[in-house]
Amino acid sequence: MLTAAQKTAFFEENAQMGLSNHTRLYLQSEGIIELDDLIDFVKKEAWDQVLENCKRPPQVPNPADATQLIPQAAFQFPAKSLLRLRVAALAVQYYDRTGRALSAGGMLWPRLSNFQVEWDSLKERKESNDEPNMPTISNKLSITAFFEAYETFTDGFIGQIGCPLRWIYREDENVPAVAPPLEANQPFSTEHGSIADEMAMRLSHNHPLFKADNATGYAQLVTATLGTQHASTISPFKRTKNGRGAYRALKAQFASKAHWDKEVKVTNDFLLNGKWSGTTAFTLHGILAKHRASYHTLQRCAEHVAIEIPNERTRVGYLLDNIDCNDKNVTTALSHIRLDDNVGGMRCDFERAVAFLLPTDPVRSKRGGV
Repeated sequence: MLTAAQKTAFFEENAQMGLSNHTRLYLQSEGIIELDDLIDFVKKEAWDQVLENCKRPPQVPNPADATQLIPQAAFQFPAKSLLRLRVAALAVQYYDRTGRALSAGGMLWPRLSNFQVEWDSLKERKESNDEPNMPTISNKLSITAFFEAYETFTDGFIGQIGCPLRWIYREDENVPAVAPPLEANQPFSTEHGSIADEMAMRLSHNHPLFKADNATGYAQLVTATLGTQHASTISPFKRTKNGRGAYRALKAQFASKAHWDKEVKVTNDFLLNGKWSGTTAFTLHGILAKHRASYHTLQRCAEHVAIEIPNERTRVGYLLDNIDCNDKNVTTALSHIRLDDNVGGMRCDFERAVAFLLPTDPVRSKRGGV
């Protein structure tokens, strides 16, 4: 925490702010006395008025005749000083919003300079928000795939408060009372890694702008579910425009632990029992691609429920156990894979085993290699 002396010392350090003592004392009359006061000077309009007042300062008593007023010389306000004070004001607001107490180290210019770079980047991203390309549920994008795509989208979509929209969807709406330590020369913690992540994880859902961003989230979900069976799930949240509530309802219904447990069961059933004989129209290419897709499905499931992901040897084992084909080329290839069981061999490398098997596909051969 900053002491009262430290809060005023920030303005007295001319090397950091570049202000003359004459101008610094004048700023006190504008209400900028302590560091905390900068939070009221975030908007450009506030500084425009300060600059205007500096050009035309009020008259003061004449030292030679107290009954007379004389003009003051205009207060010098270097552009560099204005830039740094505006950045400092934004940083004070940022620290306040993320529940971080002001500190002397947190307001050093090297740290504020890095803050400025990231803050400007967020402003540019907000101006180029790409809402028309938001993912929507369709025959090509399932509801479970939509969740992953939408979370990626909200990580890049900047809301009204100036941070990624995903802040309204974070798992825990509460924020730890004590902010983690700042990274060296950075305005964010090592834990969060950027001011965007710091805000996403630490902005209070009681902030007035939460309602605006929450409504934006709801509108996006309406677009994403339009014309699908999932639209009815979010309809109860229409009156309040509660995007957070609507998204949680969708996930509870279509991506709960029960859903992922079912996905694991279906996927494991295929890996253990999905026989391929080569006597149907289903190609070896197709079965190998399905094995690969099943592995990726299990990886996705592991993000939601505790399961064991098969290692490379186990994956190849699933292939060997379930290819029940009498074609000579296939059986010969399978034998070579079984025998190549050394470190780095095909028996322990799924992609190498697949590459070795693919040319033997009897179904494709019958079709002329199509």
